[in-house]
Amino acid sequence: MAAAPTALTPPPTAVPPPPARGSRRERTSHLRSNQYRKCRYGNSRNPGVGKASDVTLNALASRRRAGIPACSAPHGLVSAAADTARLPEQARPAPVVRPESRCGLAVRDPPPPAPSRGPTALQRRPRAAEPGPGVGESRPRCDHPVPGDAVTPLPVASRTAPGPGLTMRERLVVLLCALARRRTGGRRAIPGTGAGAWDGPQRRAWLRHYYSQRQKRLMTLLIARRRRTSCYFYPRAWPGVRGSDWWERVVLKEFSPRDWLEKFRMSKETFFYICNQLRPGLAPHSAHFHPTLPLEKRVAVALWHLATNVEYQTLSPLFGVGPSTVQTCVREVSYAVVLLLKPLYLRLPNEKELENMVRIFRTRWGFPHCIGALDSLHIPIHPPLRLSADYCNGQGWHSILTQATVDGLGQFWDVSTAFPGSMENSAVLESSSLWVLAKEGRLCPNPPKHFMGKAQKYVLLGDATYPLQDWILKPYQEDETLTQRQLQFNYRLKRAHSVIENAFLRLKARWQILLKCDDCSLELLPTLVLACCILHNVCEAHDNPFNQEWLEGTEPTELPKPCQPAPTAMEDGRAEQVRELMCQYFESCGEGRSGEG
Repeated sequence: MAAAPTALTPPPTAVPPPPARGSRRERTSHLRSNQYRKCRYGNSRNPGVGKASDVTLNALASRRRAGIPACSAPHGLVSAAADTARLPEQARPAPVVRPESRCGLAVRDPPPPAPSRGPTALQRRPRAAEPGPGVGESRPRCDHPVPGDAVTPLPVASRTAPGPGLTMRERLVVLLCALARRRTGGRRAIPGTGAGAWDGPQRRAWLRHYYSQRQKRLMTLLIARRRRTSCYFYPRAWPGVRGSDWWERVVLKEFSPRDWLEKFRMSKETFFYICNQLRPGLAPHSAHFHPTLPLEKRVAVALWHLATNVEYQTLSPLFGVGPSTVQTCVREVSYAVVLLLKPLYLRLPNEKELENMVRIFRTRWGFPHCIGALDSLHIPIHPPLRLSADYCNGQGWHSILTQATVDGLGQFWDVSTAFPGSMENSAVLESSSLWVLAKEGRLCPNPPKHFMGKAQKYVLLGDATYPLQDWILKPYQEDETLTQRQLQFNYRLKRAHSVIENAFLRLKARWQILLKCDDCSLELLPTLVLACCILHNVCEAHDNPFNQEWLEGTEPTELPKPCQPAPTAMEDGRAEQVRELMCQYFESCGEGRSGEG
C-alpha cells in the first residue's frame, strides 16, 4: 500500500515584535494574539504555564485525525465540548477523570453535547495549519486578526444569527465574537494615540475634563432618581428676618377700632364675618405639603392691599411673607369673594326688592317709578403693548370700562366690567347683561305697575352718554329752547343720578387699588373690580363708618372722565312719552327747586 503523502509543514514563523509606536488598535490586536498563543500552547519560556487543558488538546487531536478543520475564537473562548460535539461517535474522547476533590468525590467532566447539524457561525473555510511556537506539531489557525494575517470574513447572517442546533455556551461565544468585532471595528480615535498623539499634560487635562464631566452626569442621574423615588417631606423654611408674629401679637391684640377701619376699611366684627363666609373657599387642601397661612391672615393681607394699594414688596415684611405670597393671597381672596359673596350682596333683586327700591328713590331722591341709576367707571391700567390702542379712551389715557347700577342707598346690584376703555357707554350697554334683562322684561313686574294712569315699566336714570329708551331716561339737551318743565325734569334727574356718582367716589376711596392698578395683571383685574364692589356692599350693609379723609386724591385732575354722546340711532321713539309723563308728574306736585330738601 502506498504511503499517504505527507503535508509539507511550513517553517515556523516568528511573531513580529510589537511596534514601538502605532495605533491603539494595532497594539491591542498584537497583545491579544500573544495572549491567545500563551493560552493555547503555553509560554515558550515556561511550557507548563498558561497551557490549555488536556481535554482541549485531546479534542484538537481528534479533530485533526477526523479531518475536521480547526476552529477557534478570540481569547480561546471555544470549549472542548463545542469542538468534540462535531466529531463522529467513534472519534470522541472518553471523559477525563480528575483527582478527588476536597470532599472525597471524583470530579468528572460532563460528556460532550450531541453534535449540531448544519454549519455554525464558528465554522470557517479550512485554512492551512501552522506549527505552533514551542510545539513540534501543527496548530489550528487563530480566527482573531493578527498583524500580517488575512482573514476571510463570514456573511453578516452567519456571524450574527447562531444556528438552531447550537448549545447555550456556543451561542454566548458567537455573541461575544460579534460584540468584539463591532467594538474593534467602530472604535473612535482617542486623544493620545495615533500619529498626532498628544503630549503628557494635554492628555492628563483631557482625562481630567472627561472624568469631571462623567462625575457630574452621574450626580445628576442620582439626584433625578432620588427625586422620582423618594417621598420625603421638606417643609418650607420661612426667612427669619421677617416678623411673622406681628399679625398675632399686634394686629389681633393691640389694634383699636380706628386702626381696623384705617387699614382694612371695615370694623373687626365685619372682618371676621367675611372670614367665616370665605372659609369654605379658602380652606387648605390636603394635597398641599407646604405650610399654609391662617385664613384670617390671608384675608388680612388681601384687604390691606386692596385698601391701601401698597406694593407687594412693601406689604410682605409686615406679615412675614414673601411678595409672591402676597400676590397669591390677593388672587385667592378675590376669587373667593366673587364666588361666595356675590350671590348674597350683588345679585338681581326680586319683585319685592324692586318695590322697596322704588320707594327709596321716591322718598329719598324725589324721583318716582325708578329702581336705580346707571353710569360707567374708567379704571387706569398699564395696557399690553399690542392692545394699547384698544384700551385708550377718548381723553387719551388707558383704562378699562366698568358699567354699574346702584339702588337708592348707593349699593351695587349690577356690575359689568373688563371692557376696553375705547368703547362707548352705549356699546357697553348693548354688550352687558343689563340690556338682556331689560329686553326680557325682568326689570319690572309682569304686568307693569301703573304710573300717571298708564302701565309703565320701571326706569333707570342715565346721563347723556346713554341712549334714550322706555326704561332708560336721560336729561334733555341743554339749550335755550328748553321750557321750565323740562329744566325741572333735568334738575330732578341729575340730583337722583348723583347717587351713583357718590357710590363710585366711596368705592374708590375705600378700595384705592382702583385708583391705579400697577401690580395687578389684566386677567385678574375684572375679578378684583367685582370683589371691590361686593366688599363695598358688605361695608354699606353692615353700616361701617366712612372716613371723609379717604376722598382726598380720588379724583385726579390729570385724568378727566371721557364723555361721548350716545348715537341717536339707538334711541326709542316711545321713550319721549315717558319723559313727558315725568314732566307732568313734577308739574302736578307743584314743587320748585327751592322746595326740594
